[in-house]
Amino acid sequence: MYLKNLSLHNIRNYADLKVDFQPGINLIIGQNAAGKSNLLEAIFFLHGGRSSRVLDEQEMIRWGQPEGFITAEIVNATGTQSLGIQLAKEQDKKIQINKKNVSSPGELRTVTPAVILTSTDGELISGEPILRRGFLNQLLVQVESEYSYRLLKLKKIILSRNEILKQIREERQKQYTLDIWNHQLQLEARYLTEKRRRIIALLQKTANQVLHSLQPELARKITLEYKTNCPLEDKDWPQVWLMIQQEEIRQARTLIGPQRDDVEVTLDKGEGEKNLRIFGSQGEQTLSAYILRLSQAEIIEQEQKQRPLILADDIFAEIDAPTQEQLLHYFCRQEQVFLAATDRERIKDGAVPKMIYQVNNNACFRIE
Repeated sequence: MYLKNLSLHNIRNYADLKVDFQPGINLIIGQNAAGKSNLLEAIFFLHGGRSSRVLDEQEMIRWGQPEGFITAEIVNATGTQSLGIQLAKEQDKKIQINKKNVSSPGELRTVTPAVILTSTDGELISGEPILRRGFLNQLLVQVESEYSYRLLKLKKIILSRNEILKQIREERQKQYTLDIWNHQLQLEARYLTEKRRRIIALLQKTANQVLHSLQPELARKITLEYKTNCPLEDKDWPQVWLMIQQEEIRQARTLIGPQRDDVEVTLDKGEGEKNLRIFGSQGEQTLSAYILRLSQAEIIEQEQKQRPLILADDIFAEIDAPTQEQLLHYFCRQEQVFLAATDRERIKDGAVPKMIYQVNNNACFRIE
């Protein structure tokens, strides 16, 4: 599938923008703060109805305007699909697919699958566990229809359980009132940890395939190890509750469950495994994060039988020239890539863009 055209009205710095695209590499060049990232953010919004940069999507509405619109046409195996999204101050967003209102933004994921790479992706490896959990969740909601619902259910259980823990600490509730919430947490933990174990196994296999395709001359291996404090067997949960319950009451916080999971990423270059979060260089961390993002795209393609859009936002700053060239050759094999850069110098002869755009003065126009 590919994005045929995009129209923005009062989105970020764009008052009115209409632009056509082609399959292959679409190169978007412009100085920093010119609006390249804003354009990619709007394209990514067509996937899942959320921003790739901010939690409050209303920040995407142009300053001083009451509402903004994103419209587009997507071409896939079933033909041309029209998409429309309205953002308004103090109101829920409205989404249309083929001029029909849809209630769930998740319906966009199968119409416009997309993966975005950014210059800060190294934090996926070097940062806090919440970033790696978020990455797993993002992948799983795209390939498991029930996962989003079960993840939301877990969050509600934890909020309710934490409130009960607080009431017990303040002697407004009895400890046995936790039993029902313990059971509910156990059920959701079993589902979520099983799905995460399976996707991590597939992600590791795919990541090594991507790594080999990028650097076939190097003997390297990425290993992903799932870290969870949830018991493997149902019979072991009662003992865990017994061990931690008093501390949970003291903190009024749930200390066990999938909300505390992590993934350890290691790289073996023939000299033994190295924990990339602790010992990896910035370049190794960034490249490994890009590999995980591209592996996400490969898995989405396997599951949905269509290639997702690849969005790459100024991704070359932290990687060396040979790796840059390898990534460009990889992009040439994808159906459609949006590559934002400050200039054309990084685009080699072997990765000729189909279309080149200049972003400047709150506008985006084709120059080649």
